[in-house]
Amino acid sequence: LASLPHLLHLKLCLSANIPCLERDSFPTLKTLTLDALYAPLSTISTLLSSISSRSLHTLLVQNCCSANVTTNSDLCKTCDIIRVRFASSLRKLELSIYGLDLIGTSVQPQPLIAYIEPLLDLHELEHVSIAIPPEVALTAASGCCFEKLAEAWPNATTLHVHYGTPTAFPTIP
Repeated sequence: LASLPHLLHLKLCLSANIPCLERDSFPTLKTLTLDALYAPLSTISTLLSSISSRSLHTLLVQNCCSANVTTNSDLCKTCDIIRVRFASSLRKLELSIYGLDLIGTSVQPQPLIAYIEPLLDLHELEHVSIAIPPEVALTAASGCCFEKLAEAWPNATTLHVHYGTPTAFPTIP
């Protein structure tokens, strides 16, 4: 599948274990949709690292479900891989993460911008949708954060940034 010479569009439903892909997989891919309901961010990072296409125009990472404390570092790593591999070609990016239960853990509060900072180097983005629950970005976004987004993506015609409602609430003793 990964070596199909003319494959332009691919939609995958990922599980936690993806088959081993060659380093230069999917050389002609233009659109990649990953339904990641059963896959952690680390699996997505591994898959994205193997894609060699220099013409990937659209990347949709949907329904990513992660339930561990490494989510914050995994998110930053995934964003960095997206930057390194696709900065010159990517025009549409959707990243949605759900199903986290990190309340009560020792995760340091950070603004969203701290985790997605590598994406600020994707200056050609036209459509950006980022949906991340508050368990990941524990502090509210400031006006400064939105200024950085506006400066980073001057070609954006669509911008959707969503801090979802918590998926878990602390219990009252």
